[in-house]
Amino acid sequence: MKIATWNIQGLGQPGKWTRLWRWIVRHQLHLVAVQEHKKHDIAGMLVHTKDFQLQYNGMINRYLGCLFIIRKNINFTVLFDDPQGRFIIVHLMLHGTSFVCINVYAPNSPAERMKTWKELVLSIQYCMQLQIWGEARILLCGDFNMVESEVDCTTTSSVMSSQESASWNEILNMSNCKDLWGYIGGHTLRYTFHSRSHRKAMSKLERCYYSHVYTLKAISKMWIDATVLLFDHNPLLISLEEVDWKSCIPRNLPRIPLRVNHSWMQTSLFKSKNFKGKMDKWFPSQSPLHARIRIVQLLRFLSIWDSSYTFKMKLFMWRDFVGHFKLGAFLNKHGVLGIRCPHCTSYVENMRHAFRSSAYTQKMVEYSAFVSHAHQI
Repeated sequence: MKIATWNIQGLGQPGKWTRLWRWIVRHQLHLVAVQEHKKHDIAGMLVHTKDFQLQYNGMINRYLGCLFIIRKNINFTVLFDDPQGRFIIVHLMLHGTSFVCINVYAPNSPAERMKTWKELVLSIQYCMQLQIWGEARILLCGDFNMVESEVDCTTTSSVMSSQESASWNEILNMSNCKDLWGYIGGHTLRYTFHSRSHRKAMSKLERCYYSHVYTLKAISKMWIDATVLLFDHNPLLISLEEVDWKSCIPRNLPRIPLRVNHSWMQTSLFKSKNFKGKMDKWFPSQSPLHARIRIVQLLRFLSIWDSSYTFKMKLFMWRDFVGHFKLGAFLNKHGVLGIRCPHCTSYVENMRHAFRSSAYTQKMVEYSAFVSHAHQI
């Protein structure tokens, strides 16, 4: 999915629509969230063109309004339309995946922004009651006219207050969204707004938040288009590529039925009265056959679970034996590529590397040996 968000500062100038159309076609965008389109029409207008659908809102004699430009082959429905023209929420289906997209154009005044955040919270609570919200990907983007930290701006006037931060964090927690800049936004350009009157005033007012960041591939990216000149705001483009977990499973994988190794039942340990008492104690409410199957599954690690170690130590030893650690090699088999070791940046992060051959592990072993030798002295 290729999307973009842009405060275009009005579409009334001659030739601006044509340049916007060419820019969308050049980048092959599926969805464009436009803020401050300045169309003085009644709220909730829907316009169809040859290749796109336009869903926008706005107020008469006010420079407000959010606009969604969506490809014509994508079906969508409007979930909530703010009468003040500050945000609009739509639901669409793309490649069989459900998306809930929220386009926001926040006011410049902190007091007015607080009112907008309260209205946005109420609208999200309304949408959360719908059936489509549970399985949908939430996409929150737009011009928020504020930044969360001083790193995202050159002047402190754009940083939101602590009271506003609480309301904003409530919105992010409700939608379960994360800032994509910290995941796929590794571009050298950090600021989307460059003031003409104050040349040193720069900030990252346009941002994009996504709820399912853990499903994104390493090839997903987000960048600022600096080729668009004569604008205070530069557009923010996002390319979301999600992992197809079904494609990671081989098609010709045979279905192996459940098999129980009955040779374990012939051992003296299994036939002993002490073991039978433990079986009745562990599974008192289950049938004998089902309980024996469960016991057979646990016999391999009986020495671990029946030891005197703590539960965390038992769990760690069991995961070590079965290799149930989400290391780079494990994630690579499941389609998550490009995972490195956090200590030596190695691409081969398997069990042997993590517990034996890693330089960090060898240092820890040497340190523990030194400490134990010092205690003996």
